[in-house]
Amino acid sequence: MSEPVYEMVWDCRYCGAQKLLGLTHRHCPNCGAAQDPNARYFPADHEKVAVENHAYVGADMQCGYCGAASSRRAHNCGRCGAALVEGAEVQRHGDTGAGILLPSSPATPPPRPAWKILLPTAALLLVAVTVVLLVWKKDQTLVVAGHSWRRTVNIERFAPVTQSAWCDELPSGASDVTRRREQRGSKRVADGEDCQTRKKDRGDGTFAEERECTARFKEEPVFDQKCAFSIVKWSAVRQEVAQARGLAAPRWPTVTLARPGCSGVGCEREGARSEQYTVLFRDAKGQEYRCDLDEKAWSGYVDGQRYAGKLHALTGSLDCGSLRGGR
Repeated sequence: MSEPVYEMVWDCRYCGAQKLLGLTHRHCPNCGAAQDPNARYFPADHEKVAVENHAYVGADMQCGYCGAASSRRAHNCGRCGAALVEGAEVQRHGDTGAGILLPSSPATPPPRPAWKILLPTAALLLVAVTVVLLVWKKDQTLVVAGHSWRRTVNIERFAPVTQSAWCDELPSGASDVTRRREQRGSKRVADGEDCQTRKKDRGDGTFAEERECTARFKEEPVFDQKCAFSIVKWSAVRQEVAQARGLAAPRWPTVTLARPGCSGVGCEREGARSEQYTVLFRDAKGQEYRCDLDEKAWSGYVDGQRYAGKLHALTGSLDCGSLRGGR
């Protein structure tokens, strides 16, 4: 069964007659004016006129001299008699998706609302001010007001710990395993179609309707088995800390291990070490600033010495890399 075909409609620009049939009325039945193929448009759904037994031979040809449209079968223009080989295929209307395409006419676009201009402008201005404040720094004179340091040593113990993992990813050595069902992710599954009917201008005063569908999908949860288990491993259990104020030589904390030098359950060992060296600065108003430095740079600052530095205008924080001087 062939697809249904309907007549386009057009309005006569000479006498004002409206909704003339694109295939049937090649001339206005009111004043006799020739149909303008560029004036064709889609009718509303309740105004559609079906075309019966119409043999489609292609889009109309538009005369290159007078602009009149003639059937693709014609060799000469029905209005002025010019050869149609010098013409071109009429322009087809695109589907609006809403069912009706009104005749095109030049129109002045409506003015943009003021907020659509002011809002982006204000946003750009805010971004520009923020960038300026982020990069802008102001000079400040600072005095070294103190030093502090902190050193830590992690202590690890070889002992059972409770963990969880997907059951297909259980590590070797896992024991006391229990299982429960949990959502592991999701999958995209088909959920029907979204369809719409679009009108297709065939270029000869008629149009057809095509139903276009796109697949619709949804996310469905995917469940799997989650395992809780016990496993013997090295893990951090505490920290040993040494810290002090002043320039006294930093030291590492005294480490006391339970059962050191072994690898059985209950044995302990030293883990990762960390160190932090902080210099305290103060400005003329008593505002304090801190810089974390490496040990060599830290020890080079002497209490009471003055330095020139730069403060971030937006945050008020000290740019530790900007410190200069020392007197």
